[in-house]
Amino acid sequence: MNLDSHKLFISSLGGKPVSLAWSELYGALQAGVVDGQMNPIPIIRFGRFDEVQKYVTLTNHFFAPYVWVINQAFWNSLELNEKSAVENAARSAIVAGRGLNRIIEASDRGLAVLKQRMDVYVPTESELKPFRNAVQPAFKEHIQKAFGDDGTRILDDLLAAIANR
Repeated sequence: MNLDSHKLFISSLGGKPVSLAWSELYGALQAGVVDGQMNPIPIIRFGRFDEVQKYVTLTNHFFAPYVWVINQAFWNSLELNEKSAVENAARSAIVAGRGLNRIIEASDRGLAVLKQRMDVYVPTESELKPFRNAVQPAFKEHIQKAFGDDGTRILDDLLAAIANR
């Protein structure tokens, strides 16, 4: 676990996050050096973690946005129609990527296979609420410290959008 956001999540819940190289995770799970890992379904299967873990809980606690980044000088050098083409291509790639992820999750590299080897649990909304109550204040504080008022405003806008969905 090498991302600060993941470490903060685990710490907020009273756990002790462990930084570990990907190549060491399987063995660490197998030996009981670590209790678990946080990854999307296709990555759990790709890493064969279902061979060394008995349980998986589908919490959907992290949103991984698809982000496209482009050099500002290059962007500024483009004509309006070229910018439009790049924006349309990025939107199409995002839709395709999300669709591909859904296909993978439904395939032999997805949830159905994990269910054959693991106990899969999906918590109810009421079960997730105490986790949100523990984690969200820590994230808000982290966002404020790291990104100031702009970060807090963006987070508040995101949370409002989620609440209104």
